[in-house]
Amino acid sequence: MSTKKNLVANLIGQGVSGLIALAVVPIYVRALGRENYGLIGAFAVLQTWMTVLDVGISPTLSREMARSKRGNEAAGQIRRLLRTIEYITVAIAVVTFIVISLFAGRVATAFINNTGVDSSIVKTAVQAMGLVACIRFVEGFYRASIGGLQEHTLLNQINVIFSIIRAAGAIFIISEIAPSVVLFFYWQAAISFVSLVVMQLVTYRILPS
Repeated sequence: MSTKKNLVANLIGQGVSGLIALAVVPIYVRALGRENYGLIGAFAVLQTWMTVLDVGISPTLSREMARSKRGNEAAGQIRRLLRTIEYITVAIAVVTFIVISLFAGRVATAFINNTGVDSSIVKTAVQAMGLVACIRFVEGFYRASIGGLQEHTLLNQINVIFSIIRAAGAIFIISEIAPSVVLFFYWQAAISFVSLVVMQLVTYRILPS
């Protein structure tokens, strides 16, 4: 696919996903309240911190995938590289989730201004947001792989579809079932896991055979 088409696909995909993210903010605030919505802001910070754990793996993987697309890398070798990185990233994600879970109670009482929100709810929400962040951390490496293989249109189609499903499902849950920030994060975890599986399947399907 040409660079121009990739650029257009990225602009459209990121633009649509960004607009969806902005459009749902007032709905989330109204349904959850400002105190609970503050936890969603804390989740955004946690996701930013998770990028530190990448330590340059994503760019390296993307570059190697691009090389394999040009025929400069044996198909078997690039698959072994991806499998190795899978083991590493899953291990990092599991350890990180365990650490977040162990310290969730302390975070709930010491680091988050939870005025008006029960500390047990905050603790559960922190654990749930840790799970979401760790799942998305692993998912990021499949995104890098798909991008490196120059399948930007396909990648952005998946991103937009899951952005819509993620937002629509969250709105339905907090509006029609219960205005619970814990349910909100549980939904985010479930849909993030589905997105991870889809990204993995797509990555292995488009790898050089």
